[in-house]
Amino acid sequence: MKLTRSTTNSFPRRIPVLETALAVTLIALSGSGFAAKGGDPGPPTGGETSNNLSTPSIQTESATSVEAYWAVPENPVLGEHYSYGCDKPQSDGQFSYPNTSCVDSLSAPTIYYNAAECQAIATLCAGLPVTRIYWQKVEVNEWWADDDGISNEIPPTFDVAYIDWGDALEAVSWNERSVIRTETQPWGNRIPGFDPTQGMVCADVANDAAVDCKTGYQMWHVSGQGITEHWGARATDDDAAVPYHYESPFQIIKTTEARLNLTKLVPESAVCPQPGGNPNEGPPDVTTTWTGSGWTGTCQWYDAPYSVETSVGGKYVYGYNW
Repeated sequence: MKLTRSTTNSFPRRIPVLETALAVTLIALSGSGFAAKGGDPGPPTGGETSNNLSTPSIQTESATSVEAYWAVPENPVLGEHYSYGCDKPQSDGQFSYPNTSCVDSLSAPTIYYNAAECQAIATLCAGLPVTRIYWQKVEVNEWWADDDGISNEIPPTFDVAYIDWGDALEAVSWNERSVIRTETQPWGNRIPGFDPTQGMVCADVANDAAVDCKTGYQMWHVSGQGITEHWGARATDDDAAVPYHYESPFQIIKTTEARLNLTKLVPESAVCPQPGGNPNEGPPDVTTTWTGSGWTGTCQWYDAPYSVETSVGGKYVYGYNW
């Protein structure tokens, strides 16, 4: 089966600068390890089984590598297995999405327009080609990206090249009484300096494309946000659907050993409050140093295991309600 190339979702965002830093400790990830592409059939181990994995990934506690896979029903039903969308950004006024969804309401749709109907609506996809979006959380829709197990490597480690923070930190206003949803994605990179925004193609610059270039699927938004959020994999508009895919050296790193460390970091000397206290109360913050297991010279507020799940966007995500 020939797959359609797409570079969407193939390059993680860089970590933003925060006045209060969230230090994500990924135990046993300080070295580098490589696993060959391919491996046993079957879905990746762990995570939420109701969500399909769309992003190439690394499993630090598995020795099994799983090849990318795609399967949808032979006779899919609009509004049950899939809906339509087009390659035009869309916003609900607060959140922005990479595509326009062919529905009557982004928050709570009751109508899923067919291709012709969507292309006839000026506010949706008039004049643009539409493609299908096969939904997450539909049992007969099944796909997963390349997922490499490296626990048989010595040492079983993989460098973190980038950290991506979730929208709750980047796009939401909050105050001292807020409960903040903290979400993090650590990315490894098999080709240092690779940047698809500069026209780089993974297979052209890889030392070994079979090892360095991993298959993922382009995900599009259907409706909702937060607990109602609904996404799916983009595919061609025919029943023998061909998924839009990309080849990328970036992989989300999955481990059960991640920890979330909440601490105050400042670029110069400062006075830290005691837990429950106020600024200018407590000892001075002199030198900030990462020891490998925690920070020195800071106010450490919390340190706890950082749980991981498979999101509706098909990515491994570490989450905590702060």
